[in-house]
Amino acid sequence: MLRVVVIGCGLQGLEIARDLAKDTHVAVCDIDKMHLNQCRKYGITDLHQLDIHDTKRLYDIIKKYDVVVGAVPSKHGFKLVTDVIKAGKNMVDISFMPEDALKLDVLAKKYKVKVVVDCGLAPGISNMLVGHAAANLKRIDEIHIAVGGLPQNPKPPLNYRTVFYLPDVIEEYTRKVTVILNGKAKIVEPLTGLEKISFKGVGDFEYFLTDGLRSLAKTIKNVGTMVEKTIRYPGHTSQIKTLIECGFFDTKPMSFCCSKRSPRDFALAVLRDKLALGKDKDITFFRVVIKGERNLKYEMVDRFTNGVTSMARTTGYPCAIVARLMDRINNIGIIPPEELGKDNGIFDTFIRELNKRGVKIKEQIL
Repeated sequence: MLRVVVIGCGLQGLEIARDLAKDTHVAVCDIDKMHLNQCRKYGITDLHQLDIHDTKRLYDIIKKYDVVVGAVPSKHGFKLVTDVIKAGKNMVDISFMPEDALKLDVLAKKYKVKVVVDCGLAPGISNMLVGHAAANLKRIDEIHIAVGGLPQNPKPPLNYRTVFYLPDVIEEYTRKVTVILNGKAKIVEPLTGLEKISFKGVGDFEYFLTDGLRSLAKTIKNVGTMVEKTIRYPGHTSQIKTLIECGFFDTKPMSFCCSKRSPRDFALAVLRDKLALGKDKDITFFRVVIKGERNLKYEMVDRFTNGVTSMARTTGYPCAIVARLMDRINNIGIIPPEELGKDNGIFDTFIRELNKRGVKIKEQIL
């Protein structure tokens, strides 16, 4: 039986572990005992309290497993992937790290391991779809990716509720964005390029540029335009911009009541409970439009199901599926999801397994 260890047991990590527990031996590591205890209701008992900065203990734990899954906050992603590579273990990661994971390719090849990075929703599924199209079309001129995870019923404040780690939401709003315009990479500000978008049967939304292209900006060549945007309810963008302009997400420490903390720390403390999903239910949707030799549109609408958030489903299942497919991946090194999409056999299996879990992607020729 395949032995997998999941490091990080937040909303996504827990669902990855739950899915893997169906047919693999799965272990879970987290620094928080309360997070680990959630695993017991799914029959997962191989649990380890772990601070990932304790590299020796990390190595002692993961040496017993075939595949490591990284589901830690973005700020810890690069270190964890680096340490797992040095331990000689194959890995699938969803951390959305700010660093360029492709820079670890030489190290991964030195240790002869496979590391699939950004293997979630977007980046993740979106990359797989683009890679599949790139392998099957002679020419691609434009790629437009739109993705959003939202509460089904919007309400103040901000008409938004967190469906993943709040600091990473703020990171998404503040991290510089890479786009491809006129065939060249360009760095632009997040929250720009605001437009309207509609999903049939769901509603009208707005969407803006965010840093979701990731490796696509380097691996997919000869494309004139390539952008990724995040979807939110109308008005959300201007509210977030106001918070940014007022300095609430600044990271430079300031004096507060005889101590020094950053405005972002303060904002996170205030917003954490106010933006928690709580008993609300979420919805996730994306649209990938590819223009070239043929014009294609891929679309997905997924909803909270059986007590599991849609974001956990659509982020966690791609990672869990790929963890099971590691033996079918021939290359070593850092492997972005678009490379898997170019393999028709792996791609077909991936889509079929998503369908089994109720995550359905519609393809349309425009």
